[in-house]
Amino acid sequence: MPFGLHWYDLAVVLLLAMLLFGAKRLPQIGNAFGATIREFKRSMKDVSLAPPASAQSSLQSDAQPPATHTTRSQLE
Repeated sequence: MPFGLHWYDLAVVLLLAMLLFGAKRLPQIGNAFGATIREFKRSMKDVSLAPPASAQSSLQSDAQPPATHTTRSQLE
């Protein structure tokens, strides 16, 4: 079993969840948890398809002219 849990450990967790939330709320909680996991996976997939931040900054720096710095001696 994952995380070293046995079937009776899972049974105790499910029994406690049933006592805390009730039989009517458990399916709603399960659906919300599943939707959260799906959204997380989708967002991680979208992030992996985006170019890295360093590539975006190099593209922006190429588009902008280099900054010129004025020294005090040039102003006098």
